[in-house]
Amino acid sequence: MTLKPPLRQPPFTEEINDFLSRNPVFRESLLRLLEAKSVALQSSTTGKVEHGNVSIDGAGLFGTLSQNIGFGVYGSVADSNAISNTNALTPFSKTATLPAGAANYQGAAIRVYASGRYTAIVGAASVNLGIRIAGTTAFTTSQLPASGASNARWAAAMLMKVRTGGAVAQLQPGWGQGWVNQYSLGARILPFSVNLTVAQTIDVTWQWGETNAGDSAVMEDLFVFLPPLPAATS
Repeated sequence: MTLKPPLRQPPFTEEINDFLSRNPVFRESLLRLLEAKSVALQSSTTGKVEHGNVSIDGAGLFGTLSQNIGFGVYGSVADSNAISNTNALTPFSKTATLPAGAANYQGAAIRVYASGRYTAIVGAASVNLGIRIAGTTAFTTSQLPASGASNARWAAAMLMKVRTGGAVAQLQPGWGQGWVNQYSLGARILPFSVNLTVAQTIDVTWQWGETNAGDSAVMEDLFVFLPPLPAATS
């Protein structure tokens, strides 16, 4: 297989750069990954990323992958709608799409990172923060928000492993960590089945422990990192 020379690496888009500046630990991990894989990225506000003969384009997670680089990013521009004045479990309006077959093999690892801001008038009731794939919760944590917080930061990150692929694939939620007012590990989630041969939605959920019109949560960033595609046999 002949690869085209990697593209010259231009600056990241303003939105991704802003996310990295607000998440220094994630930024350092990303830089180490890029250095190890010598991945050159080119981004635009439309969500396009290119590396060699790989093109990741469109409003969703990505378009067509044509080379094994082990790297996929969904970075949206606009904030999600606010979740406010409800104590029902509610998904943020911003989602990512896991393309059909992108992680459909044993041992594949899927990493999800999300962050945003919240305002809590009282802070006396716990907040439940979660990450789902195909409507099934893969990560969840419960924390008390900071009382009287205004545009405080929240974040969540997790790793899922594919135990078996296929239409009834087994996913094993692994490490997960959330931050609302403090760091906490996510609750243990047992393996569950997902059809990885078709596209699936990854979303983030928020549940206020009270109903208060002054409470508000917004998701600003959602990134999904995908595993390398299986090596070509040609």
